[in-house]
Amino acid sequence: MGLGTLNSETKKFLGVRLAPGVSARHLATHYYAALVGLGLMVFAGAVQPFVLTSLLKVPLGGQGAATGRLGLANELTILLTIGLLGAFSDKIGRKPVYAAGLLLMAAAYFFYPTANSLNSLVVLRAMFALGASAFTAMLGTVLADYVANEDRGKAGGIMGVFNGLGAMLAATVFLSIPTRLEKSGMDTVSALQTTFYIAAGIALVSAVVLWLGLKSGVEARETKQKNLLELAREGIGAARDPGIALAYAAAFVSRGDLALVGQFLLLWVNKYGLEHGLSESDARKQAQLAFVVPQAAALLAAPVVGWLSDKLNRATAVALLVGVSAIGYSSLFFIQNPLSVQMKLALLVVGVGEIGGVVASQALIAQQAPRAIRGSVIGVFGFCGALGILVAFTIGGRLFDTWRESAPFFMFGLFGAVVAIWGFIARRSVKAPREIL
Repeated sequence: MGLGTLNSETKKFLGVRLAPGVSARHLATHYYAALVGLGLMVFAGAVQPFVLTSLLKVPLGGQGAATGRLGLANELTILLTIGLLGAFSDKIGRKPVYAAGLLLMAAAYFFYPTANSLNSLVVLRAMFALGASAFTAMLGTVLADYVANEDRGKAGGIMGVFNGLGAMLAATVFLSIPTRLEKSGMDTVSALQTTFYIAAGIALVSAVVLWLGLKSGVEARETKQKNLLELAREGIGAARDPGIALAYAAAFVSRGDLALVGQFLLLWVNKYGLEHGLSESDARKQAQLAFVVPQAAALLAAPVVGWLSDKLNRATAVALLVGVSAIGYSSLFFIQNPLSVQMKLALLVVGVGEIGGVVASQALIAQQAPRAIRGSVIGVFGFCGALGILVAFTIGGRLFDTWRESAPFFMFGLFGAVVAIWGFIARRSVKAPREIL
């Protein structure tokens, strides 16, 4: 048996078998981070159309390019740091990197209300991105550290539920705060600024929770004498494993998919509503509704896709679920009215494919990543995801403004189809390592 096959006395949390030395408190804290951290990250993107409209007064015709510029700052920061942060966590431990990520997000939110130009918002977005980079690098790495291999799909599915709840929290609670404050008598600008202060407070408290609740120490002690560049090179070289290469490609697609929903879906619906006579408040409500539909589908589908990721060959699960996302995202290209019932139906498929690609690729990379360089490999996995988001923001932003609002979704539908075909072809050559922990 591999090291991942544990006896009947193995500790469990929510039915998930834990790795040696890991307690229920440790995994519960990680799931709390998945809930709150994803909510904070999604909110940063979800509130952006309203920041551009209400705070910076960016014309509707230029909001796609502005979103692309902000996304470029965000993703360049992540691309330059996420692999090194993953490797750094192999040297100093996961907890300091994880908690620091939330502290940086708190600082960025605290200073968001000071933004008075697109340039200043770009700087703050880069600060936020550094925190998001640390958080994202640890999200998959800590799950791989804490859970026995046989249950990593299930654990990823449960994490997907918390991610979905976090996204719903962002869409239904965080995004509704400005509207509620406006109803209490605040002007639009003051309501948005107060909301940012609330988000900063939540991030700060959550950093303390992570510091107190996560497991201390360094997981891969044998790598302590290697420098960060050596560890990062090992993460890149690990792509010689066909399973790791497939997971990297799936990360590119699935993270790009998430960016499109978090940014361009809201921007599309908000823009359409304003152009067709809705008030800013009503357009914001329609954008919230459009965002909630795929998140609700993702929330319901997460346990199922987690189960599939454990029951199927994990490369097969990646191919199948990324294929679903390809169908969902491509279908949006044929939608003319984003407020229509047809749009809502297509978004249900989008939500299933969105969570499916994320959970299946995380289960595959956790299975294939060598324990000694796990942080490095999952850091490169995060780098590939950041590259997908970068493409979504830069090329997608241009397509949004110059072609049609649904063009970025169609582009990633095609990318997903390529990865799904690759996965079905390569699945027989993907073998789990003999010893997994």
